[in-house]
Amino acid sequence: MSHKETSECEHALRLRREFAAVRFRYIMTELDLAITECESAANTPDVCVKDRMLAHARNFYEAAEHAKEQGELTKTMRTKIELRELRLNSLLVIARLPLN
Repeated sequence: MSHKETSECEHALRLRREFAAVRFRYIMTELDLAITECESAANTPDVCVKDRMLAHARNFYEAAEHAKEQGELTKTMRTKIELRELRLNSLLVIARLPLN
């Protein structure tokens, strides 16, 4: 392999890593937005507002899932995403409970 080919391969590898990092940040941001909507929904007595917030949370989650399926992520990235999804799922349960 020539020096030019090696350099091009290294550049392509660096770009793939950078793109994976951007994808990861996007996924985590979408999950954070979904979590925020669930936390807000859990604290509102207004059923219409709660339903709207939970719909927003679902949209953010679906965007994160779509991005997750579209590209390469490291094992560490996937683990962090799974932990965030567990938190989101817990909040979804809480948000659906009626306020006393």
